[in-house]
Amino acid sequence: AAAAAAAFDAAVGTLVSAATAAGRRVERKRPPLKSASRIVEKCALQPEAPRDTSRVCDVVRDMIICDTLEDIVDVVGRLEASTAFRIVRVKDRINAPPPSKWRDVMVNLVLRADKTEHVCELQLCHRKMLTGREGLDGHALYN
Repeated sequence: AAAAAAAFDAAVGTLVSAATAAGRRVERKRPPLKSASRIVEKCALQPEAPRDTSRVCDVVRDMIICDTLEDIVDVVGRLEASTAFRIVRVKDRINAPPPSKWRDVMVNLVLRADKTEHVCELQLCHRKMLTGREGLDGHALYN
């Protein structure tokens, strides 16, 4: 995971720079690598395979915070057109929210140049949803 992190960071940075240069109101949150203890916790929550770390796809991760839904759509289009990424899975939690009612677009992807094909996660989040989760303790409901 750590080996993919620097290249992922650079590729997401390029994506965000291109979007902002085109007038999109987006910024990055840039969380650290997921900790080993959180990986173990996530695995334990999967009773069918509690020791299977291959299903944890957000060790290398980033979040793009978007001011509008149009900004989210723009970034998704840039990801689809990108030569740096190959999209593995998309969860549209805006149109199909989970029971927590959290809404974002979660994209699992690999860097095309990464021979190990480490799956990374990119969350595309509306700024107001993030304010609700972080600023108003909405994350307690999310967890």
